[in-house]
Amino acid sequence: MVAAQPSIAPIGHGQTGAMGIPLDRARLSRGVSAGPAGKLMSLALVLLGVALAMAFTFRAAVFAQLGYEVASLTEELAAVENEHRRLKLEIARLTDLERVEREAMRLGLVRPAEVRLVALGPEPPGPSLAEARRARLDARPGMGREVGWFERAGTWLARLIMGGGPADAQIR
Repeated sequence: MVAAQPSIAPIGHGQTGAMGIPLDRARLSRGVSAGPAGKLMSLALVLLGVALAMAFTFRAAVFAQLGYEVASLTEELAAVENEHRRLKLEIARLTDLERVEREAMRLGLVRPAEVRLVALGPEPPGPSLAEARRARLDARPGMGREVGWFERAGTWLARLIMGGGPADAQIR
């Protein structure tokens, strides 16, 4: 007795898929890109993949470059800090009073026999220079009487020449 083998029909000859859609062998062999919309979708996916790969590569390159810059700046900072410490020590050495005194003696300088200090304070009380000039002009004879325009112009001119400027030369 020979068992009957189920006959398997080739795809596309009346068979349906999981959702009852008829299967077409030609369509299945073409894959997703069945038409212009599918080809455009495939192209878009490939371009998206390439763009993502480039973005990750660019990001990695930027991070590597920043890492090199950080390392370089760290070395430069250490060098500057060492130079700063060295300069502070040199300042301390050069400003040491005993060393300054030894250097002064080596150059032939001697300590003075007498030290004289002069204290400079505020100006002594009294009229300023402009006020003294104005008082000298006012002390001239005939200044208490009524003066004419000619005398006022002469006084104004004298104050302008001798005083600080037009503000000192106001006509009274």
